Amino acid sequence: MAYERRLQCLKLIVLTPLFFVHVTESTLAKGLKCPTIKASMHAEWNWLGGQEWLEGLQYPDKTDICYVLRYFPANNTFAIQTKQGPAGPVKVLAYYKFRKQDDRQYLIAHDVKFYQILDTDYANWVLIHHCQEGGSGSRYVVALSTPMAEVPAKVMKRVQDAMAKSGEERKVTWRRSPCMLKKPTEKPSDTLSLARRMPIG
Repeated sequence: MAYERRLQCLKLIVLTPLFFVHVTESTLAKGLKCPTIKASMHAEWNWLGGQEWLEGLQYPDKTDICYVLRYFPANNTFAIQTKQGPAGPVKVLAYYKFRKQDDRQYLIAHDVKFYQILDTDYANWVLIHHCQEGGSGSRYVVALSTPMAEVPAKVMKRVQDAMAKSGEERKVTWRRSPCMLKKPTEKPSDTLSLARRMPIG
């Protein structure tokens, strides 16, 4: 019996550190809210300066207001603005300075939140990954330089390819924001005129 007790004690001594290592690693993994996302290109932030970028499509959450992003390369300032809709007056929420790290741009006032460009054509659209360490995880935005009712199919194909390459494992369902123009309504079919053209008997 004494030998068996000694053996059990030895097992506990060996297994306890392994248990704590496992628990610690699990805790760290759960606390890591901002994963490493692979971009489809090395983006030049300076080329995005000087114009408004409207958050047209969002995932996973949809906002009830139109957010407008602006970057001023001359003084490395990032502005977050709002509109009631795609054509409403602009209100400035806040200005931030950026701290660059790899392909991420961290907001210095909130040094755990960053913006990362995954793909863009620099003129019309940009796919953005933004996240805050210890927050609610990754969010994605398709930002547009001009309001539109629908994002062109060729742009969405490129966005989907970039999302697939990024390593994001969730099924992405894009949500339209108030920055988007309303979709045009289809005219009802003229059933009366069709009926008149049909031969009788």
